[in-house]
Amino acid sequence: MRDFRPDIHTNLSFYRGLVEDPDRIESFNIILNELEALGFGRLVQNFSSQRDPDKASDILFEISICQLLRRSLDIQDLQYEPLGEEHPPDFRFQLRGISFDLQVKQLHNTKNEMTKRLFERECRRHLSRLPKPWFINFWRIFPPPFARIPLKNYGIRRFFAP
Repeated sequence: MRDFRPDIHTNLSFYRGLVEDPDRIESFNIILNELEALGFGRLVQNFSSQRDPDKASDILFEISICQLLRRSLDIQDLQYEPLGEEHPPDFRFQLRGISFDLQVKQLHNTKNEMTKRLFERECRRHLSRLPKPWFINFWRIFPPPFARIPLKNYGIRRFFAP
């Protein structure tokens, strides 16, 4: 049995109630060892390797979802970030013979991605009229988190003129 307690203390230092309770730390240590033994080593590795307490909630939520899914009797072939795909889902499983991919996101991340997709779609639609292909690095223009700001502030409005 591996000792994840130092990782728990470091990664969850933001959660005082958890870190200051030895019983909770021991319980979480047991959970991480169980997950690793059951083939979820990549999930455990993601928790152990990240050192940013701000991202701890993301990993804790993924661990909670994994625990929920693996305890369900109807769930079969549960995998975390299946290999062989460029952008794998967080979880892949079968429920009554039907395959599901589950992506776990915080709500603000989903909103940021949707805003970026809508912006990209509008740029493609309006820029497609131009004779030469254009490349816009959306991450430099609007670094996350995205905010609703007028495009004219970035000199892009002229491209959208009819």
